[in-house]
Amino acid sequence: MSTFDGLRISATRTKVMRLQLTALCNLILCIFGFVCALPTSVRAEVGAFGAADPDDSDSRTIFQVGQLYSGSEAPIRDAVIVVQQGKIVAIGPRSSVKWEPSDKLVDCRNATAIPGLLMADTNLVERGNDEPRTFTPENRAIDAFDFFKDRAELLAAGITTVHLSAPSNRLMPGKSAIVKLAGKETADRILQAEESMKIVLSRESLNPPTIYEPPVGAVSVDRPLKPTQPQLGASLAEVMAGLRAIFEGTKSGKSEDLSIETLRNWLDAKRTFQIHASSGSELRAAVGVSKWLPGEWYVVAPKEFIQPFDKALLASNAFRGVVLKSEVRPGAINNPPVPREVDRNVLEPWEFAERMKGQGFVHKVAIQAATDADLKSIFFLAKQLVRGGWTHDECLAALTWNPSRILGVDSRVGRLAVGMDADFVLLTDPPFEEGAEVLATYVDGQKAYEKKVESDAIVIDASQIITPHGVVADGKITVASGKIRSVGKEATIPRNARRLSFPDGVVVPGFIDAGSELGLGLPLSETIPLETKLGSLLAYDDPAIQFAREGGVTTALLSSSRLPSPVIAFKLLDRPRALKDPVAIRFEVSGNLTTAELNSRRTLLTAKQYVDSWTRYDESMLEYQSKIKAYEIEKRKFDDAAKESEKKKQEEASKKSADLTSNPPENPNPKEGSKPSGAPKSVGSSGEKESPGQAQQGAEKEGEKELERLKEPEKPKEPEKPKSNASLEPYRELFAGKILAIVEIEDFRGAELAFKLFHSEYKLPLVLAGGKGLWEASDWISKGSLPVILGPAFSIEERGESIDLPAEMALQNIPFLVQSKGTTGVKQLSEALAYSAFRGLAKSKGLAALTTTASATLKLPSIGAIDEGRDADLVVLSGSPLDIATEVLAVIIDGKIVFLKESKE
Repeated sequence: MSTFDGLRISATRTKVMRLQLTALCNLILCIFGFVCALPTSVRAEVGAFGAADPDDSDSRTIFQVGQLYSGSEAPIRDAVIVVQQGKIVAIGPRSSVKWEPSDKLVDCRNATAIPGLLMADTNLVERGNDEPRTFTPENRAIDAFDFFKDRAELLAAGITTVHLSAPSNRLMPGKSAIVKLAGKETADRILQAEESMKIVLSRESLNPPTIYEPPVGAVSVDRPLKPTQPQLGASLAEVMAGLRAIFEGTKSGKSEDLSIETLRNWLDAKRTFQIHASSGSELRAAVGVSKWLPGEWYVVAPKEFIQPFDKALLASNAFRGVVLKSEVRPGAINNPPVPREVDRNVLEPWEFAERMKGQGFVHKVAIQAATDADLKSIFFLAKQLVRGGWTHDECLAALTWNPSRILGVDSRVGRLAVGMDADFVLLTDPPFEEGAEVLATYVDGQKAYEKKVESDAIVIDASQIITPHGVVADGKITVASGKIRSVGKEATIPRNARRLSFPDGVVVPGFIDAGSELGLGLPLSETIPLETKLGSLLAYDDPAIQFAREGGVTTALLSSSRLPSPVIAFKLLDRPRALKDPVAIRFEVSGNLTTAELNSRRTLLTAKQYVDSWTRYDESMLEYQSKIKAYEIEKRKFDDAAKESEKKKQEEASKKSADLTSNPPENPNPKEGSKPSGAPKSVGSSGEKESPGQAQQGAEKEGEKELERLKEPEKPKEPEKPKSNASLEPYRELFAGKILAIVEIEDFRGAELAFKLFHSEYKLPLVLAGGKGLWEASDWISKGSLPVILGPAFSIEERGESIDLPAEMALQNIPFLVQSKGTTGVKQLSEALAYSAFRGLAKSKGLAALTTTASATLKLPSIGAIDEGRDADLVVLSGSPLDIATEVLAVIIDGKIVFLKESKE
């Protein structure tokens, strides 16, 4: 039997197959008729995939993105994609696209847009029993693809289109196809039902099983059982000889053999072939096969850059390119065999890509994962091409534009351009950056996948991050569980973290208002007992708080205007959170200073006496606790010795009693002069033997003597506790330096009196609050290194000259905080300070007044700076801090986004 005859399918088998195909077609027609008879709503459910039906109207949807990578051109910042009826109708910088009133806006400014990924040579078709025949060009991969299977994992990786490959373990297993993973109707998802004919020259196709063809009808002499028939081929040489015979057989005209006829029609139509070849010999064979092909071809999984791959071959229009297979398994370790001498020419994918780039054919290279299970990590796998000198843009093209050209679907997918299908992916970062994740995947302009954020983690990218250690350019901040987890050029990205990107943004710590009227819904003007915890009075969902934090204020102080008053520091959340309650006691020294001094001195004296009584008690209590510990030690020793003495006493008594019992006297009741002359004498002092009662008394006396030598310790007396006074309790924290004394003053004399009383005499942590008086006393305030609180007015008039208080304090090196004394006016705090910066105040000093200086002065170490471990209170600005041209873009408190500026468009 000739090689060609061995490959032919018998005419009888062909007839049987035609009958089977006819029956299958009839069944499909019946199903189609049934579906068409269904109500329209039901048919929509059958044909839909994933999301709701796309909007078929003529309205446009505009996607506004932070960055756009088209796949074929340079990236564009602040770009838009205009989609209408599933197609891209406009694309480019936001300023270049004309907007219409009916347009729908999707704000994705925190995202980066790239084309939907196209994966070549996947094995996503449903596998039944493997086809035993090695030559089946009539088989179609698309017939085994499940269009209704959930493809969320692939869509979550940014993959929108896949190339369905026929099985790889047969010589010519059939025709591949190209389909989308989502879409409205099945027909719309098919880009090419028959994309290329597959030829496998690699070792996987060698040694196919033998074929057994049962006879049609009963076995007889005329229809005997035939032995199994061998197939091509045991070696590459046999495969090439068989292929030559097959191709020659297609030239004999129309054939009754379905396989031969299918191949003949394919060749006549000059359709595309894909050839799987890895080793040098297989690739040389592939080049040989290409000479029999009238159409175009490409190679899958090459591992050697052989001599026939010269520039002329690579440049020819017939050769579309190569699909490289990555051998890396993401996150796994395998044990490859030790390279043999014959493997010395085997190249890694990035080495092959390097050769292709060196020849000038980057556009003819696509990359694929080793297995379908690794498709979800395709960005990681494609990045290895950077080792071969490829740029990130070129790596992206290897996943989008290049495979679309190799597979012949570049008129619809593979890049973002006018007229192309609106298949695109939104990423948290530019592609191939560490931590970049897919936010959403769109197919035909409709959302096919959206990332579900299940954690509270946030990652912020910004142009500048101002930290206590300096400015971080193009940095990242990771926030989780309300805390700052990392800050720097790099950051560990939590899984499912929300990403906020501000390419031109400046991130600063949340601002602190050192005196406001927020928190209760109205100003607090009543007398408040000092022991009152204001945190229990804070109002929820205060509109003034929501408005105020749009100015970047995240923490505010609140007290009554009737002084003295407790002061609370709280976070401006929808449900305000007390940060420190109290953080200070606010006093005033104003009006008649003689009366003010008497009143203040009386208050402080009473408080000092109360505090001293508790101080003495605390000291006595410490001494008492020390003594009681020593007493307990000595008492245990005494008790142990008493127990030991008692034990010895009992043992001695028992012993003497036992001696008397074992040696009783000969005459229990002796009479005078009746003892025998030879009787032994008693060992007692009287010369007579002791009774058991006498022995017991002797042992007790011995125990008493032992106890006399051990004196029982005297228990120390507990000190008497002072009488508690709730109204004076806050002064204990004040005199201990845990909270502050904020003293309101009006003029120089008031500042001087406050300094003398609170600072010099009573040594309290003092902060002066006021206006003109602070400027007048600035010389000696600077010498005392006292912090001050300025505001709400930051400038005063003196002899016709305007004096800027923040600038004056900064010149004297006086640390200062700022207060608004307002409700909704809290929002204007940074703008008021921006005026001082405009007049000459160093912006770093002004920013410190709102952040680091405030947190340090108020003893609030968890806020006021962007540093690991601190509360995630952050403000994102559009430009330089304390610039009237700068606006607040976002505010985060305790890791929660409480304000995010909407697009103006």
